[in-house]
Amino acid sequence: MSIYVILRINYTTDVSTSDSSQNNFFSDLIIAGISNAVLGAIFYSLWGGNLGHKIMGLIVISSVDGKIKKDATAGAIREGIKAIFSYFLIPSIWLLWDDDNQNLYDKIVKTYVVKNKT
Repeated sequence: MSIYVILRINYTTDVSTSDSSQNNFFSDLIIAGISNAVLGAIFYSLWGGNLGHKIMGLIVISSVDGKIKKDATAGAIREGIKAIFSYFLIPSIWLLWDDDNQNLYDKIVKTYVVKNKT
């Protein structure tokens, strides 16, 4: 969500009423989802994962056929869902009970994150 933080630097919010606070939550959710989806589309087509995956030597593969996910659409969907779910703490706690060590968004888009062997 780091690009989201960069986009929010000059963005001010009015939290004087609960209505504006709720509107800010939904606009923040949309901005985070879209910005991460755009970056996911770019990075997945280049590296088969996001910038953090590249730095840590990881890649995202399909849980169906084991091929690297170098698809912009798959990257956009995975990163957009991850950004939206992070507002609800789902990614942070899902791994505690998943037997396959997949996050909820990994299950939705049918992916695994694995160590890059190349």
